[in-house]
Amino acid sequence: MAVGGSYGYTTGTTGARYRTYKAPAPPAAAAPFAQPPIPPSFYNPQYDVEEAEGKRGGEQERNKLARNQGYSNTDYAIGLGRVSENRTKALRQLGESFRRLGARQGEALSAAGELSGGAALASAQVRAANEGTQRGDLETGFRNQEGQLALGHQRQEEGYGEAFSNNAANERGFLEGLGKFKAKEASDRGYEAPEAPTAPRKGAGKYVMKFINGKRQRVYQAF
Repeated sequence: MAVGGSYGYTTGTTGARYRTYKAPAPPAAAAPFAQPPIPPSFYNPQYDVEEAEGKRGGEQERNKLARNQGYSNTDYAIGLGRVSENRTKALRQLGESFRRLGARQGEALSAAGELSGGAALASAQVRAANEGTQRGDLETGFRNQEGQLALGHQRQEEGYGEAFSNNAANERGFLEGLGKFKAKEASDRGYEAPEAPTAPRKGAGKYVMKFINGKRQRVYQAF
């Protein structure tokens, strides 16, 4: 039998009315237990000063890393832009060079009376093949440049990722160690930290009365 939900009605595609059941929302997850702050009177206040300085130092290092990472990203973008500009310029110059070559060869063939013969066609084919080869070599070179830039940037990103991870680990270790010293001193001065609440025994619960389908019924509710 469904418990805790709600019933309603809906109309189907044929016009018939159907009774529906909406299950209850799952209970919100309980927040994990966390020790409350130790009262300042139970430990040397210098611990709080050191904690604040440690956090501030960690934040300053993270800010510096973030700035340098931003500079690295900017340099990478600028490098890619320069490669793109150089590619466009080189390919344009290559095309112009072969067009001038074609014009000179055409003038020579015209002077020899072979402008419309097989020699002109063969010359054009050779010229096009050479241009294609040189264009391919240029494209390969520029792709290699882009690949080197990408590889260098990837290594820098990995380095920054490791640096951020080390920063977090160092700060966490420092604060945990400081917290242990603080807790030890507080314990020596008579402070007793509260214990985490124990989980309820499996199957523990209670019976409650609920209205189900208009009838008051006794149901078991687990804790």
